[in-house]
Amino acid sequence: PTAPPPPPPPPPKKKKEPSLGSHFSPLCWLIYSCSMASRGAHLLQPMVFLFFAVFTFAQDENHFIYNGFRGAHLHLDGLAEIYPNGLLQLTNTSKQLNGHAFYP
Repeated sequence: PTAPPPPPPPPPKKKKEPSLGSHFSPLCWLIYSCSMASRGAHLLQPMVFLFFAVFTFAQDENHFIYNGFRGAHLHLDGLAEIYPNGLLQLTNTSKQLNGHAFYP
């Protein structure tokens, strides 16, 4: 009796691409990949990272949430008026008339 042939060797392991995580946009990944593939990547990569870091953290975080002024109990004078839908009108098309709204 002859012995069965040995099993084939396992396939070679593929080299994994570096992962930047799911919070990076496809554009960031493309620029990162191009910078790593080019010569002088050690100089380009920090500049690309700094560019995106500056613009990511420089976004304006001031938000204005408008829920209407209807229940705000404002003191109104002049032309100031609060409409049933919550809009506050402080002036009209006249250049000389306006209104004020004060929060107590």
